[in-house]
Amino acid sequence: MRHRFPSLLKTPRHRRFNYKPMYFDEEQEEIRQRIEEAKRRVAAENRPAGDVDSETVRLKLSDEWRRKSRKSASQQSNMRVAMIAGLLFILFYFYLFVL
Repeated sequence: MRHRFPSLLKTPRHRRFNYKPMYFDEEQEEIRQRIEEAKRRVAAENRPAGDVDSETVRLKLSDEWRRKSRKSASQQSNMRVAMIAGLLFILFYFYLFVL
């Protein structure tokens, strides 16, 4: 048996976790999400034109946002590369011809 001496500083004890690893297949999860999204879209398309569902609106907005965000991200990246290349060109020009 271990005897502990009282101390001013209390050291924390080890905690035990009941971690049970799960098998996760990323491809299978992606396929499942795509199937669910396709089912929601088909259900939304089969509804009458005047019937608006919040889920349908959310899906449409998220799709548009994804398209725009990808496009704007690539445009921003291209603009950044062009600005850096231009700045390096100007610095190189001044270094060679002005100084």
